[in-house]
Amino acid sequence: MNYELIQYPNEILETVCEEVKLPLSKEDEELLNQMYEYIKTHPTAVGLAAPQFGVAKRMIVIRHKDVEGTTFNCKMVNPRIVVRGARTYTVPYGESCLSEPDMKIPVKRHKEILLIGYDTIKKANVTYTLMNFRAAIAQHEVDHLNGILLHTYKENAQ
Repeated sequence: MNYELIQYPNEILETVCEEVKLPLSKEDEELLNQMYEYIKTHPTAVGLAAPQFGVAKRMIVIRHKDVEGTTFNCKMVNPRIVVRGARTYTVPYGESCLSEPDMKIPVKRHKEILLIGYDTIKKANVTYTLMNFRAAIAQHEVDHLNGILLHTYKENAQ
């Protein structure tokens, strides 16, 4: 199956996604692989959630290369943010979203998080400590799994 990026106001983007059963089905593996290939080849994408491809399942992918050249990759199933630091972080130029392409919004996020879930790259349950921009990416993608879109932050700020 070929998946395509969907955009707001598609109602699936505002749906709370369901947990994914392990081991993964071939369809779920294919979806994760297509999501990952999409962000790998997109010039600005760093993360994607399954509802952005029209599937209401708790799956995200992240690919981010930092200024030191270190790349963080994950293809995660049932991700959860279990610890949040008290300090905050806002992406300096504002957050953007592939499913709401005309928006750039400053969002106050947790500066440091623990992200847990099953990573299909490592084929294991993992815990990642993420900070700053990578923490913001993960929080943005988990928001998608809970039906929370970027424009919600703009509405709440007014």
